[in-house]
Amino acid sequence: MNDFSRKVIVFGGNHHNPLGVIRALGRKKLDVFFLTSVKNSFVAHSKYVTETIFLEKDEDAPQVLLNRFSSELVKPVIVCCGDGFAAIIMNSREMLKKAFIMPYAKVYQKGNIFDKGFQAAVAKECGIEMPQSQVLELSEAKELLKNWNSFPSIVKPLDSLMAFGGKDDIRIVENSEELNAALEKTHSIKIQIQQYIKKKMEFQLIGCSLDEGRIVIIPGFTHILRQPPNTNTGFLKYSSCEKLNYDLRKIKDFMRRVGYSGLFSAEFLREEKGDYFMEVNFRNDGNAYVVTQAGVNLPYLWVYYCCEGKLPPNEPETIKRETFFMPDLQDIRNVMHGDLSLITFIRDWFKTKAHAVYDLKDLKPFLHQLFLH
Repeated sequence: MNDFSRKVIVFGGNHHNPLGVIRALGRKKLDVFFLTSVKNSFVAHSKYVTETIFLEKDEDAPQVLLNRFSSELVKPVIVCCGDGFAAIIMNSREMLKKAFIMPYAKVYQKGNIFDKGFQAAVAKECGIEMPQSQVLELSEAKELLKNWNSFPSIVKPLDSLMAFGGKDDIRIVENSEELNAALEKTHSIKIQIQQYIKKKMEFQLIGCSLDEGRIVIIPGFTHILRQPPNTNTGFLKYSSCEKLNYDLRKIKDFMRRVGYSGLFSAEFLREEKGDYFMEVNFRNDGNAYVVTQAGVNLPYLWVYYCCEGKLPPNEPETIKRETFFMPDLQDIRNVMHGDLSLITFIRDWFKTKAHAVYDLKDLKPFLHQLFLH
């Protein structure tokens, strides 16, 4: 019987990312509070939400948390479900740390760990291969890139927190003319131009880092099988790392070097010549619910370890089964718009164990989105 209890605040938006964390922790009978600035989020309809705490704006979170929970006898735990949410909490660690347990990095300074240039430097120290890349101020980019000849290339915001244009600020260019046109349309102050890898596959390592990287658990990897044109989340398969043939010691070394404690994912591209590091997400990943459904409850492992200083007894750290993940509501829209065949949708639906939103035991979030939006 599970006798561990703790209040957990899941900080996120109107997305399946926090919903997956809420379900993973709610099934362990923890008190889960959903912290959000979205007034009618489908996530709030989950039966596992003890209470939804609404914010006027996300930046109000630290003060709202202190006003509400600072008198607790036992520190609540904060789980972040997006880069912006994680940055708000990490930037406020000094004011929050006496009252809360939260993700952090030993080297953290004003959002540095979200900076792709910072991540590239750490990856290089760890011997992790990266595409040819250059980081520039947007104002200087045209002049300094006159001799850039690694085409095709991808142009993207340096800092994931500053990607005002979303996916519109990420562009693939084939030549100098297209590069200059992309720079004209970019909103970010700093950009990264990177050799574009013609990938055989794209994979993620989803895990949790404990005790500043002294223990790093990575049960498996995701492999995108079908990528819809209108979302970052595709239909994917989650498998044991034994099937990947990748040296996990390198990404574990990465976590130790930054001294990170929290949930994370690391993104890679694989081509004929090898594997190339893209970035680390220092927060819960949108695809991470597939790990829970494969048998490893990473949010629970992290929360328990932070509170008890040890891993929970009889809780798996390796996956039991290969598991498929479906962005179900997006796929339904794609079927309706003719972007996905009904036969493919039905086939994938019935072999999927981890749906982004649908859950027969927690139907309200799915029904809310399906019929009201």
